[in-house]
Amino acid sequence: MNEQLRNLEIGIKKEEVLSILGSPKKEFINNNYEVLQYGSIAPSLADSLYFENGILVLKELSLKTNSIKLIDIIAEYGSTDLFYALSKPELEDSFNTTVFAWPEKGRDVFVLGNSADDKVLLYREFSPKSINDYESTFGKIWSERKVDRRVSEVVSNNHLSLTSSEVQEIRDVELQRNNSKNIVVVTIITIFILFIIVFIFIKKRKKRSEEIIREN
Repeated sequence: MNEQLRNLEIGIKKEEVLSILGSPKKEFINNNYEVLQYGSIAPSLADSLYFENGILVLKELSLKTNSIKLIDIIAEYGSTDLFYALSKPELEDSFNTTVFAWPEKGRDVFVLGNSADDKVLLYREFSPKSINDYESTFGKIWSERKVDRRVSEVVSNNHLSLTSSEVQEIRDVELQRNNSKNIVVVTIITIFILFIIVFIFIKKRKKRSEEIIREN
C-alpha cells in the first residue's frame, strides 16, 4: 500500500494532494467524481483518489495479494455482517470476489474470496456513513447483491467474532507450530549430517585398517 496515499486525510483539498503527490498518472471523471490515479505497489493496479467539488471523499488503495488477509482487517475493525458479491450473478467470477464493508467506520475491502484467510485486493477509505448512505453512494453498484450469511458459506462465526487478542493468540500458536516444524527439519538435517560424518569416519578408518594390514 502506498503510505503517502494512505496517510492522506479524507476531506483534504485536491490542490493539497497535488502538492504532496505531484501529478497523477491519469485523471478522469467517473460518476460525477473527479478521479486521480497514481501508481501502486500492486502489479497492473492503480491507487485512485476520488474528489467531489475539489474535496477528497474516497481513497482506493491496491494491495499485494500476499500482504493482508481478511482476518487482519477483521482484527482491526471488528466483525461485520455486511458484505456483497462484487460481480453480477450472470458474470463468471472465478475468484468469488466479495466486498466487506464497515460503513460506520468509513472502510470497505475487496477480498479474493469470502473466507477469513483470503487475500485483500483493494482497501478503501471514506467518511463514516450509515448503511443506507453507503449503499446509495460508494456501495451502490453492488448494494443489491448483499450476501446472506444464513444461507451462504462465508466467513465463519468463529472468525467474525475474533477479537484482536484472539487473533494474536492464533498467530502465536501458528508461529509456535511453524517453529516446531522448523526444529523438526533442523533436527532431521543435523542427524543426516552426523550420519554422513560417521559414515565417512568409518570408511576412512576401514581404509586405514586395510592399509595397515597390507603393510604388515
